[in-house]
Amino acid sequence: MKSLKDIAAKSVLSQGQLEKLENIILGQGPYTREAVREELDWFCAGLGMNDYYFRTTPLKQIADHIRAIKAAEIIATIKEEKVVKVDLATEHANEAIYLVDDYHSRALEIERHIEEKYPNCRLQSYRTARKAIGLELLPRRPGNVLTCCKVPEGVEGSKLVKTMQGKYMAYIAGGQDPYKGKIFRIAHLGYMGGFDIITALSALEMTLMDLGYKFEAGAGIKAAQAVLKENWQ
Repeated sequence: MKSLKDIAAKSVLSQGQLEKLENIILGQGPYTREAVREELDWFCAGLGMNDYYFRTTPLKQIADHIRAIKAAEIIATIKEEKVVKVDLATEHANEAIYLVDDYHSRALEIERHIEEKYPNCRLQSYRTARKAIGLELLPRRPGNVLTCCKVPEGVEGSKLVKTMQGKYMAYIAGGQDPYKGKIFRIAHLGYMGGFDIITALSALEMTLMDLGYKFEAGAGIKAAQAVLKENWQ
């Protein structure tokens, strides 16, 4: 059985957090410590979940997700299915998280559902802010999963991503060939509340200021706040 220290070495969660998570799951039963430890290793270190999920999701909720996936594994074993189907959703008034298998058709279903249940405020906030600070979108017809912006002239794309992640702890992605160093991407599918948007945009503005980009400080945040205020429920 792998130790929690070994799992923590490859996970965003600390050894102490993993211990609390393990105790929560064991307290709810009916799994053995060995089974829970194996699930923690896979879910928290081996699955490749985005760091943002572990940094923002309460341990109790992570435990519920792990228990639900474990239940799905048991059902798959009983039915003698070779593939475990994962399809979990946790929804609240102003935020939601979805853990689903990576199938295009299912992703489209989730995307449509989000647009119906949480109408457009995230997309409008990011893109209104983008206009306010003078950034240009890459696609002519943007998708709903993420906002992709061109790196402004005079700013090094790799430094933009590195500064936001390393200095301001806001996790975005850069571009891949042939757009490496030319674009950055902010995802807004899944667990994302209104104030997460403000935090991300604030980190983006501070990063751009650090890198010498000239714009009206606070303009993007102000524009996003106006959209959120209008759409808040």
